[in-house]
Amino acid sequence: MISAAVGGEYIGERVSLDGQPVQAYTIFDASLIQRLGERYEVLLRVSNLTDEEYAASGFTRRNGHLPGQPRSAFLELRARWCGAE
Repeated sequence: MISAAVGGEYIGERVSLDGQPVQAYTIFDASLIQRLGERYEVLLRVSNLTDEEYAASGFTRRNGHLPGQPRSAFLELRARWCGAE
C-alpha cells in the first residue's frame, strides 16, 4: 500500500524589528509512505518542493533577514518489533 500527502504553508507579509517589510511566501511539502509487508514502512518526505528562497523572519536593517530552509529530502525506514498486525 502506498500513501501520499501534499501540504503547503503560506505566511503573509510581515514587518521586521526596524519596520522593514518581510515578503510573504508559500512553500509546499510532499510525502510518500510505502508499506513493506507487515512490519516495515519506508517514508520519503520532501520539504520546500519548489526550492523557494524566502525570509523566515526579519531582524534589523544591519542584521538582515534569516533565510528559510532550502529544498530538503528525508528518507526513513520504520520497523515494528512488537504488536505487529
